[in-house]
Order: sequence, then structure tokens, then C-alpha cells
Amino acid sequence: MHLLSSPRNAISLVGFAAYVLIRGVWIERRQAEPRDLRRVDALERALLALVFLGSLLAFVW
Repeated sequence: MHLLSSPRNAISLVGFAAYVLIRGVWIERRQAEPRDLRRVDALERALLALVFLGSLLAFVW
């Protein structure tokens, strides 16, 4: 099955790319602000990585 075989898949891929871009800009701006406490631990990063991989696999599968 080709990734962009239907318009629905193409729209979903473009939407996901826009989400990742917006999220990346937000993270960069957020990191520029000074803060005292870092609330992200290794478990949360691992879970986010799993969600990201699952989202990508949904497009390919």
C-alpha cells in the first residue's frame, strides 16, 4: 500500500507534518524562557517516543 494512495492519507500526512512543525516551534520558544523546574522525566520521553512511532506507523500500515 502506497503512503499517498488516497487523498485522505495525503491530507492526514500534511496535517501531521503541520502539527509536528507547530509543536517544534512551540518547543523552541518554550526552551528560550527561563524556568526553575524541569518536569519531563525519562519515562515521559519514552512514552512520547512510542506515541510518535505509533502515529508514523498508522500512516504506513
